[in-house]
Amino acid sequence: MQFSTLFQRPHIILLVVALVLTVHSILANPPPKDAPKDEKVTCDDYFYPSKDPKSYMCRSNHVTHKCPIDSCKVDDKAWSDATFKNCDRLNKQKEIIPGHPLAVVLPLQYHVKKDGIDVQDHKTRGWYRCTKAQDKSNDHKSICDKCLKV
Repeated sequence: MQFSTLFQRPHIILLVVALVLTVHSILANPPPKDAPKDEKVTCDDYFYPSKDPKSYMCRSNHVTHKCPIDSCKVDDKAWSDATFKNCDRLNKQKEIIPGHPLAVVLPLQYHVKKDGIDVQDHKTRGWYRCTKAQDKSNDHKSICDKCLKV
């Protein structure tokens, strides 16, 4: 019996040492996280500039994404070429100011509302409500590639 215990003890010690080394190497070098994946997103809620002038924030389905502006299109045109038509000026409370429409709004950003899209004009920085028209001229949503979840 003593002869078998003599060989058992070194095996147990080697097993413990191997286990400690294995656990240490796993903890010291965790497996790499998956790299963030680019996503194609339709900005159904909000679309606004980020702090980085080359990126916009896009919110859809309660998820916010950061997208390079050059990957964003509206009706197959660049975001800088997008226009909204016959929009009503809004006051600070986001109420329509009667008699102050703008024929063409060049958008800086937009927020989708139940009664239209609130668009900030790039030039005047004023906010306008652009209602859905029969010709769908105001049914614009930015679609961006290469977006990352924030």
